[in-house]
Parts: sequence; C-alpha cells; structure tokens
Amino acid sequence: MSDLDTPTQYEAEVPATLDLAEMAELTIRGITNRIDPEKDHMMYTRDNFYADPPHMHFLWANESACEAKHLEGLLLLRTISDSTTNNDLERGYWEHILQSAGDDGCFYLSPELYLNPATPSPRPGPHSTVEREGRHILELCMRCQLDRDPAWKTLIEKKIRRLSEIAVYQDDYAYFTASSCITGEVNFTPGDTS
Repeated sequence: MSDLDTPTQYEAEVPATLDLAEMAELTIRGITNRIDPEKDHMMYTRDNFYADPPHMHFLWANESACEAKHLEGLLLLRTISDSTTNNDLERGYWEHILQSAGDDGCFYLSPELYLNPATPSPRPGPHSTVEREGRHILELCMRCQLDRDPAWKTLIEKKIRRLSEIAVYQDDYAYFTASSCITGEVNFTPGDTS
C-alpha cells in the first residue's frame, strides 16, 4: 500500500475573503450590465476610461465569437451562485443571438449590426466565423446539459453539419479556409462550400 492509498486529514485556515458565490454574483453583474436593451440587447464590448468622459462602445458586431464566451461564462457563474441577477438582460441577449440563426443553425451577423464605423462589416451580406460557431457549440452543449432541452441538441447537430460542409478534407484530417480571412478568423456565408 502506497502513501497515495492512505487518506490523510489536516486542518487548514481558509481566508474569509474567498466567497466564490459572491465573486460569481459580481461577475454576473459586470457582464450583464454591459447589455443594452435599447440597442436590441447588444453588449458593449469595449471601454475607453481614458476619454473624457469615459465611455463604452461596440467593436464589430457584438464582438462575434465573444458572445458565446459571455454566455458560457454566465452559465457557469449562475451554476456557482444560483443568482438570478439580470436574468432578463441575459435572456434578451440570448434571444437576440437566436434570431440570427440561419436554417443551418449557424448564427449569422448582418452588416447593419456593425455599429462602430471604425470596424465595418467584412462581408456585404450575412456571415459567421468557424471560431464563433465552435464557441457556440461549446456553450450550447453546456446549456443542453443544464436544462435538458432537446432543441439545443438539434441546434448543435445543425451547426456541426454546416461546419462539416465547409471543411476541407485531406487524408485523415480536415481544416477550414475562406476566400476572406478577417483578423485571423475564417469567415463564411450561408451559401459558402468548401
């Protein structure tokens, strides 16, 4: 029998400042208070604290792949804290994203969502990125595990089928390429094929 097989006990002091539920609640507020219900629940994704007055602004169209990161984080934070703070804002944000779903399940950005004139739309029509869809698949898997809604599984499967259609297959691997690669992301439109 090794030392690893023998359980050990010991006393330890845990700092009183470590309250994960409280930190999760603060983070939920920090993320959701950036959602603007007057702008169709889009999220401000950039800050300028050096400006006078300081302000928040949009970069690109709701930050493309980052929206899934926000939603994924909020799912985890709500699991930790059981918080319902700003549920209405998060629901509006999620519904705004769901409205952009194409028949293939992918969430397409339309050019009019590009509210910052310094970052115009990379495509004249609806488009998405492989990275964005991959993050949404991860977020939807978590959502499916938490609430057991079969609609999320259907949406995930549609996204996977669509990404499989635009992948380039070679030998025992696949990769993505696009005619227009913006900021290192692989863009595609509803009609693109590999």
